[in-house]
Amino acid sequence: MAILTRHSPRVGGESENRRRVLTAAVIAGAGVAYALWVVEFLLPTRLSLISGFVSEHYVVSQPYHWLFRGGDVVSGVLYLVAAGLVAARWCSGDRLVAGMAVATALFGAATVADAVFVPDCLTTVDPVCERREFAAQVSWHHLAHLGSSVVSQLAAIVAVLALERLATRSGSRLDRMAARTGLIVVVAAGLACVAGYPFGWVGVPQRVQLVTFSLITLGVAWRIGSAAGGEILAGRGRRALPVRGADCDDES
Repeated sequence: MAILTRHSPRVGGESENRRRVLTAAVIAGAGVAYALWVVEFLLPTRLSLISGFVSEHYVVSQPYHWLFRGGDVVSGVLYLVAAGLVAARWCSGDRLVAGMAVATALFGAATVADAVFVPDCLTTVDPVCERREFAAQVSWHHLAHLGSSVVSQLAAIVAVLALERLATRSGSRLDRMAARTGLIVVVAAGLACVAGYPFGWVGVPQRVQLVTFSLITLGVAWRIGSAAGGEILAGRGRRALPVRGADCDDES
């Protein structure tokens, strides 16, 4: 165990900078791809922004289903790669970083599954489809989509929670405020989706949650792209703190 401060020597070099920039670029790409759904504001889709799920664009009867599904596949793969890069670069002895990486990887895998396992029909548009779903009289891939959606929601919350704990441990005041605000919005929007479904306004909180998670992802990419971002993940923040696994990180 070592005591690390903001004045600790940096593990630098050209190779280190390249890895850091690569990680930041992959994370930024994931955030941008995950926000591809915003093109629904520009395209003549037939779904309501107020009551419809974004994933209902995946249904094969929808005109741009390959575009929306493709965006989620790309973003999910990039989240998986980003989780691997973060886990490989920053010591696995740090449980917060490890937890964030695992949750991010799970989120990426669930996001890909969301796009691969397509719903049979539009539950927010077709009452018959909604009744079939509640009675579990839909295809296995429709049920798999429901399961992967739940997993992605929970994984996103865990990842943002771990990020908030990292910011609290080693980040600046701005880092802490941004992470806590993001966590509150992601959790509140998720609860609002559940509460709003019977009233037909699930679309608004879901889209707020998706935008927030993309912004959090881009914020993480920006911070990792800076030297300070890497130090936060390594436990080198504003305050001197005992960091588990710091010796391992110092050897990387």
